[in-house]
Amino acid sequence: MKYLNMVKYRLFDMKDSLIIYYIIILTIQFGKCIVIIQNKDKLVVPEVFVATAIFLFVAGLNSFKPQLKFFTQNGFSRQNIYWSFTAFLPITILIAVVDYAIYSIQLFAGVLLTHETVTYADYCPLKFNGTFGNAQAVLITILTNALIYAAVMSLGYMVSAMFYRLNKIGKILVAVTIPSALVFTSIISEISGIDGPLISFAKAMLFGSPYKIHYLGHFVCVLVLSVVLFLSASHLLIRKAPIKQ
Repeated sequence: MKYLNMVKYRLFDMKDSLIIYYIIILTIQFGKCIVIIQNKDKLVVPEVFVATAIFLFVAGLNSFKPQLKFFTQNGFSRQNIYWSFTAFLPITILIAVVDYAIYSIQLFAGVLLTHETVTYADYCPLKFNGTFGNAQAVLITILTNALIYAAVMSLGYMVSAMFYRLNKIGKILVAVTIPSALVFTSIISEISGIDGPLISFAKAMLFGSPYKIHYLGHFVCVLVLSVVLFLSASHLLIRKAPIKQ
């Protein structure tokens, strides 16, 4: 019951942000449907999944400091706080289902207009290597998106815990070094017209190949390991985190 109440509090704390976010997303999605109908063209872009991943990363960032203070002030242990966040992560399955429903609005608006057949590539934007039925493709997309959401939310939580523990110099180094490295890699890739070694390495690590081949099993294992790694690091960081004003 203790963990259930803490999870309910986390959900209540995030509820308003989720409602506002989905109102914006649905407005944009219906606007795209109007564009599809007016242009008589099938334009399906699954950016709703990317937008939600960014939203949940930010939600993870905002799930550490304020709730650490609130829960400790109400007598909950560090262990309780950590496990309540872990128990909250399955909410990403429901969010993934909602996102796929929103994506389907645009997908089938294009289908009804152009009378084209929906293919596996439409059902599964990540285009994993292998032969799958359409129902399997939908299930794969929902589950992999749920794992992506859990991973980015756990990453946000870990980053927030890390910044909470770092001193001012450490925060500056982390805040400057990582974005600079990403921007530099992106610029080199654009100039050369090919993927740089860092991007190729990232693709190989995520999908099991540096090319346009995505292996489902490899990707799922990477996501699960990422969640475990981020949560484990968060557990170490939260154990001795001082309560700051």
